[in-house]
Amino acid sequence: REIAILRQELEAPLTVNALLQLLLGWALDSTGAEAGAISLVDRDRGELVLQVHEGYPFGGVTTYGEPRRRVSWEHGVAGKAARSGRSILIRDINREPDQQAGAPHIRAELAIPIRADGGALAVLVLGSPRSAAFGESETAFAQAICDLAPQPLRRALRYQELLETSTQLNQVVTSMPI
Repeated sequence: REIAILRQELEAPLTVNALLQLLLGWALDSTGAEAGAISLVDRDRGELVLQVHEGYPFGGVTTYGEPRRRVSWEHGVAGKAARSGRSILIRDINREPDQQAGAPHIRAELAIPIRADGGALAVLVLGSPRSAAFGESETAFAQAICDLAPQPLRRALRYQELLETSTQLNQVVTSMPI
């Protein structure tokens, strides 16, 4: 039932940030995670671009036009999920020598890629201080959320691209001498 409600909400025309904030809110509420973030994947540069977050100490949520926090996808559970295209669950991040938690209070992390076109478009990361926070039902629900996201995300990204192009063209036209 909840998935049907989310599917309906995703049909609305949303900006990239509004869409990702909606997905993050659903993921946090449905899993009970204390922290979460969604980053877009920049495959060309091998980076993750933080878009929305809650419960992590990254500063305020960025809005349209503000610079985004970029990190190499060579690090962290989100980067591993982006590169592999697979979901990753780590129950105790402190026991993983090659991983680092997104915040000191986080112990368990679940990273799920939002996949399309043979790779990850974005990565949802959920975190909790509880090592048993993400059972089968929480993981399955978060996966279902990410499975619904590719088409609305592509639509929102295309809309954002068109807005940016329109703005650039408008600036060019207005700066031309008469």
